[in-house]
Amino acid sequence: GKSVIIGNPRTTRREMIFRAHGRAVESMGGRYITAEDVGTSVEDMEYVHAETEHVVGIMGGSGDPSPVTAYGVYRGIKAGAMAKYGSDSLEGKHVLVQGVGNVGYYLCENLHQEGARLTVTDIDEERVRRVVEEFGATPVESNEIYAIDADIFSPCALGAIVNDDTLKVLKVDVVAGGANNQLAESRHGRELHERGILYAPDYVVNAGGLINVYGELEDWTRERSLRKAGEIYHTMHAIFEKATEAGIPTFEAADHIAEERILNTRHLQRSGWAPEGQPPGSGHLDTQVGLRASRGLRHATAAFGQSRSTSALPSHGPFETHRPRDPRPGPPRGDEAGLPAGDDRQRELRLPGRARGHGHGAHQQVR
Repeated sequence: GKSVIIGNPRTTRREMIFRAHGRAVESMGGRYITAEDVGTSVEDMEYVHAETEHVVGIMGGSGDPSPVTAYGVYRGIKAGAMAKYGSDSLEGKHVLVQGVGNVGYYLCENLHQEGARLTVTDIDEERVRRVVEEFGATPVESNEIYAIDADIFSPCALGAIVNDDTLKVLKVDVVAGGANNQLAESRHGRELHERGILYAPDYVVNAGGLINVYGELEDWTRERSLRKAGEIYHTMHAIFEKATEAGIPTFEAADHIAEERILNTRHLQRSGWAPEGQPPGSGHLDTQVGLRASRGLRHATAAFGQSRSTSALPSHGPFETHRPRDPRPGPPRGDEAGLPAGDDRQRELRLPGRARGHGHGAHQQVR
């Protein structure tokens, strides 16, 4: 899912807007958990929290997920380098970073520390100035970034950035970045594959932020969240291997792996877990996918800005003080669902899934 607040992200009327968003989230009764995304902040999530408990990334919790997201992107880039060049060292590699906001800034920091050469762009000149001064990056205009001859292109702004126009001029070996929905259409992923450009599927490489806020739900330490985000490196290797073996684009391989994991949880629902005192197989896991360990599959983030979507939730009345709902038992953990301790599925099912399709139509949009 994806919630989008349509409007000017620079507005000062943030409390009213985000408390209304909080009531919309609360109306779903826990089936949807929101968090920070493009155009929003930890402070905005505090306004949401005034109306609902179903929000993560708040003060006193895991806070800003951007550093963990950026670290996951960095690890995904290293996996791409290993697959393409036979070494995951980024020293001396020329990386194009499009968008140097929260995630892009921390990504540039990681890349700079390893000795990568950076070329950056952003519509915000102050953001560009910061990474130029701190990391020695070379600035370029927004429309110039695509045609630069480089090793790696890392889109970290808005989506649909791999499209008919940009594909004509891209001169890189790897595309791996933090932006959502990087492929305007599925055919653009196939064209990357045909041209020999290695694509790191967006919803895998940028999963660090989701891992971070999931860790908040499970009371993980910051170090554990970073370690789990670092495992994106190995997940990307598995995707690249599957794509090579099957002769398919990497985004299709990633979809197949995600779908297999969802099917595995459905199998567990049919054959394994049951509430205490109930006969085997009687556990009703409904649309929650099955395992508490896969709760990330129903979590999404809130973006604030322009959108082509016009869908909306029913309107709400005047502001109300938040009344915590009665606690409800969550779906079982992996070991409660019949998986042996240490079973790989307990670990793997923590990774988020993705709606099929690409571009703006791939998300549920909530106004």
